[in-house]
Amino acid sequence: MTPPTREDAKKIVAKKKAQQGTVRLVKVTKKGKKGKKGKRVVRMIQIPLSLFISSVVVIALVIGLLLAWQVTGYRLLKPRVIQEVAIEVPIGGVIIYGGYTLEEIDTLLFNKKLIKRGEFLKATEEVTKERGLPFSEGWFLSGTYPFEDDALQFATLLQDSLNSGVRPYLRNLEQLEVTLSDVVIIASMVQRETNNPAQMPQIAQVIYNRLKEGMSLGIDATTRYGLKAWDRPLTVEDFNGDFPYDTRRRKGLPPTGIGAPTLEALEAALNPTPHDYFYYLHDKSGTLHMGKTYDEHKENIANYLN
Repeated sequence: MTPPTREDAKKIVAKKKAQQGTVRLVKVTKKGKKGKKGKRVVRMIQIPLSLFISSVVVIALVIGLLLAWQVTGYRLLKPRVIQEVAIEVPIGGVIIYGGYTLEEIDTLLFNKKLIKRGEFLKATEEVTKERGLPFSEGWFLSGTYPFEDDALQFATLLQDSLNSGVRPYLRNLEQLEVTLSDVVIIASMVQRETNNPAQMPQIAQVIYNRLKEGMSLGIDATTRYGLKAWDRPLTVEDFNGDFPYDTRRRKGLPPTGIGAPTLEALEAALNPTPHDYFYYLHDKSGTLHMGKTYDEHKENIANYLN
């Protein structure tokens, strides 16, 4: 049997309407009034049954409302008053973006009214001293974390997360011929060089290649960190100053990390992609272009930047 269609439904409705009867209402004239032959006049009015039923229902509803009004008064139509209740919302996760410095994290928590200014910095110093870390910047992993107690608890959580992140790759340190502190610094530099996780292992290998050959790293992010100049173009004078975070004229790694690495940057520093490139640049779309020699690097500059 096929399902009924809309046309079938229309036919059924029309058939029911045809079967409905009518109601005869009798109107009687006043007593004593007669027609031409002396008989009382009786007038017949016919209305559809459905209209009669609808009229009865409407009248019943009106009478019911009137009775309810008499019994309960205005209370039936009185608007409800919504009582406001204060609810304490628990503090959710805090997002620490990749590359944030400890000072930026401290400011973030302060702006969220989770700590007093400087409390997180003090907490990281305490964790650094307690755990015998050579420096603080870079040893606290970025990510999304719950803030449950205080600045010390939060700093400990970030440091524990970094330790958990490096543990699966510790055996790579011997092959890379670096210390874990070196890895933390490299990861923080990689983080500032790109936000693309796919590029991080390649950039990390460029850093290792240049370190092995005794070349300067030439990473401007270290200069920006040392000068706290993240939001302005670097000038010639910025590179003429002799300070530890200048990786253009100085060889080797800077003395500390330059921000909180992501787990991806940390893994890239511990497990770089093997290659023999020494130069790289990003074009306007963010695509990475690498060169083995300085001449190749100059060609990339001409092709993708000029």
